[in-house]
Amino acid sequence: MLVKKTNEPEKREIDLTSPDGNAFFLMGTARRWMNQIDPSSTEKLLDRMKSGDYANLVAIFEISFGMLVELKMDEKLLDQVSKRIKALENTNFVTWDLEDLGFDLN
Repeated sequence: MLVKKTNEPEKREIDLTSPDGNAFFLMGTARRWMNQIDPSSTEKLLDRMKSGDYANLVAIFEISFGMLVELKMDEKLLDQVSKRIKALENTNFVTWDLEDLGFDLN
């Protein structure tokens, strides 16, 4: 049996329609991951996540960690988040190159 190796990390799924989809869970996950990536930027990211409504929080989480996580959401939220992401694309919002960091997603 051949096993294909890839450099891409396996994505974790977070169902935003479940209890794991609440803002506190997402912010706790962001804190844990940011403390592994760049601890000095953790509070800045969390402040940015808290600077708007839930769609804003999810959009910033997706921009920051989308290469690591698959967010499951309903169509209404998906539309709102997509609009926020497009708006943020025109800013200097920092994203992280996590390809070689190798940190624990749990």
